[in-house]
Amino acid sequence: MTGFIQFCLSRAEILFCLFSPGQRVLEIGFGPGHGILFAAERVAPLTVKYLREQNHLQRILFQLRSPTVCFPSDGHVQGVDISEYMVKHAKRLNKPLIRAGTVSLKLASVDHLPMLSSTIDACFHVNCFYFWHNLPYSLRQIWRVLRPNGRLVTTFRPQRLKRHVERGWLRYGRVDPVAYALALEACGFSQVEWFKDQVWTKSTDPYECIVARKPPIHSLTQSSDMESNISLG
Repeated sequence: MTGFIQFCLSRAEILFCLFSPGQRVLEIGFGPGHGILFAAERVAPLTVKYLREQNHLQRILFQLRSPTVCFPSDGHVQGVDISEYMVKHAKRLNKPLIRAGTVSLKLASVDHLPMLSSTIDACFHVNCFYFWHNLPYSLRQIWRVLRPNGRLVTTFRPQRLKRHVERGWLRYGRVDPVAYALALEACGFSQVEWFKDQVWTKSTDPYECIVARKPPIHSLTQSSDMESNISLG
């Protein structure tokens, strides 16, 4: 059931990400890798279509040759997770996309993102932020890799989290979405929106989604100028 819930959250979250073909996107804490696959369907539709249209023999030959499929209009999906087990699981699920050069999965944490600054169009994570040891620092790392106007999206199920807390399953986590939303604003994210009581299927609890943006370049420049004037004054 947990896997199904994670599957539903990942699928629902992709809708809020507003992905489009050609984008470079990042998932933090990708778990079994379903979100990675869903993201690839949006940002690299030609590659996904090409791989799905192959017959069994073509897929075997494709894996043996390990070519890089080149569709210039397609994007790229990157992912980081701190679990070796999940990295292996997600790599198996997304093996054709990895071989095609469309997906890259790495063993890494949100505190040490192995990406250059301002290279990611959108970042998303599911059931993740309450395990980050230093929330402001982690968000600043995401801020660093996002391009101006990039989106950051997270989803979670409040009722399920409440049950986990009551049972003591999250004693090492900080389950506080309000603190997360406030930290987003403190780190400089703008247009923070909180969507509540969202429903994906009738058989699962409602979920909530928090969306934020890294301001566009002109807003960042204005903010920098204001800080300079304040310091000079």
